[in-house]
Amino acid sequence: KWIEVVCVYDAKLPQRLEEFVEKAEKIVDLKLVRHLIEAFRFMDHLSAIKKLILLQQGDFSQALMALLHEELKKPSKSLYIHDLRSSLDSAIRTSNAQFEHQKVLE
Repeated sequence: KWIEVVCVYDAKLPQRLEEFVEKAEKIVDLKLVRHLIEAFRFMDHLSAIKKLILLQQGDFSQALMALLHEELKKPSKSLYIHDLRSSLDSAIRTSNAQFEHQKVLE
């Protein structure tokens, strides 16, 4: 017995699917960016990177390097994370970095 096969292919389907995916992509992108900015204070993080790491605000870098100068002369096996973290915390407290939002400093 022969079974009749009916073709249900719609030539516009790929185009409609592509349009749907593009619209969904735009919606997801907007929501993701909004979430990064609002929930994770993304712009504050970027500002802190610009000021502190890219040396726009040099007092933090100077304080950190002054504190780490002797520490970094030691062999790597004798460096301890708690000592480095202590130096970082001290550099933050003694520079303008202390005025950054707490979430950014964490």
